[in-house]
Amino acid sequence: SMPLAHDRPIDFGLQTFCESCNKCARECPSGAITAGPKLMFNGYEIWKSDSQRCTNYRLTVPGGAMCGRCMKTCPWNLEGLMVEGPFRWMAMNVPQAAPWLARMDDWVGHGRINPVKKWWWDLEEQDDGSYSTDVVSVNQREIQTDLDLKYEDQTLAVYPAPLAPHPYPSPFIMDREKAIEAYQAMVTAEAYKLHLAEGTIDEVAHVYTLDPDAPVMQVLVSKAEEMAPGLVLYELSDPAGGPLPEWAAGAHIDVVVSPEFLRQYSLAGDPADRSKYVLGVLREDEGRGGSKLMHRIFSEGRRVFISKPINHFPIMDNPGGKSWLMGGGIGVTPMIAMAHELHAQGRDFALHYSVSKRETAGFWELLADVPWAVRVQVHVSAEGSRADLGALLGNHSVGDHVYCCGPDAYMQAVMDAAKAGGFPEDARHLEYFAVPEMPEYENHPFELELKDGRVLPVAEDQSAAAVLQDAGFKIDIKCSDGICGVCKCGVLEGEVEHRDFVLSGKQRETSFISCQSRAVEPGGRIKIDL
Repeated sequence: SMPLAHDRPIDFGLQTFCESCNKCARECPSGAITAGPKLMFNGYEIWKSDSQRCTNYRLTVPGGAMCGRCMKTCPWNLEGLMVEGPFRWMAMNVPQAAPWLARMDDWVGHGRINPVKKWWWDLEEQDDGSYSTDVVSVNQREIQTDLDLKYEDQTLAVYPAPLAPHPYPSPFIMDREKAIEAYQAMVTAEAYKLHLAEGTIDEVAHVYTLDPDAPVMQVLVSKAEEMAPGLVLYELSDPAGGPLPEWAAGAHIDVVVSPEFLRQYSLAGDPADRSKYVLGVLREDEGRGGSKLMHRIFSEGRRVFISKPINHFPIMDNPGGKSWLMGGGIGVTPMIAMAHELHAQGRDFALHYSVSKRETAGFWELLADVPWAVRVQVHVSAEGSRADLGALLGNHSVGDHVYCCGPDAYMQAVMDAAKAGGFPEDARHLEYFAVPEMPEYENHPFELELKDGRVLPVAEDQSAAAVLQDAGFKIDIKCSDGICGVCKCGVLEGEVEHRDFVLSGKQRETSFISCQSRAVEPGGRIKIDL
């Protein structure tokens, strides 16, 4: 390659002009652009904008995301005053003229609404996917020449290297409070050089550090086979052919279908076989789109990201007792793993697989070939063999436990039958894969008391999990619906209104799911084990 000698920056007056203009900051509809000086960000001297504000405005404000106000109103733009030679010469050679030139740009009307030169179409996407010119509103803003924007009145946030998201395709909570502190801690280039000279650069430098415990890992889709209409069996393996992390029956994994779709699926294989993870994924045409996209793009050979196995639905130790594994439809997947584990341990169990029609029962052929097939009974409603839950679960013996996963109505029927049959509450276990019908709860403000005596207020529009995250605690939030259980916290004192679908009655005595559950009384206080 040819060696090149770098030259020095060419100063044509632009930065001096910008320091005196601030028109882009004044006209930014989200208030994301600083009206202050250049500061050091990730080792660069820059006028750092609040990218979170800018992005939130463009992605969430109705009426169009094509903002571009900063470019449209800039006097150095092709539509600005500096397109004229005399003004450009003055801006480049007479820095003192910059404030006057900026006001002149306003006076001649540059940056105002110009319908002839807009670059977007007034179209809106309709519910059926079509586009229409029947537009509710379009973002149109006049310039605000009378606005006196002051740097000291701005509250901006930045996300330098230490606050940056990890490089994994997995949710990452942005901490805006820390980002505001990070903006306020930025220094000028002169101060930065002084720190360099004095050997104290660590006090102000932005250095990225990566947590070695990655939230996700890459796997290979080694098998994708349709077992029944709308039901696909996936096998995921290590791309290098090595063993996957250990897991126990009842575990699930988070699957990164795409950046906007993180989905939880129960592991349906044999926990002793670490060469692959097995999933059964039912396409939900009326769902939120995750399973439909997964069916479309998860083909054999594709590399995808998943979490390590997480288990909130383990098999309990019940010496001498029998485990009743009740799977309705796709809810049979965790029961298959449980049956493998129980068989390997030589424990007594029975698996009952309930389906509406045999042609939609994708797992019945697979279950016919397992070494414990004699313990499996398939119930097909269309063939008149619907499970008689009262008869199956009507005679509880000491040590018996029942495990259930499936549609809401099925699980409720199983739990009712188990309760009537004498199964105590701590012997009845559920796993939800969708949010069931919930009562009409009313949120009230309440308080969380920490072990060190601090009290954190939780407003009616906040969750306990979000407040704990804001306070600096590492609280994972995935479903936000109270069904995955990753945000569980210990409870030391206080009455809790439990709104989750994870914890048993016994577990609720000492724990709560912080993304949903709240204090029973308005203004109540829950003392937690943090």
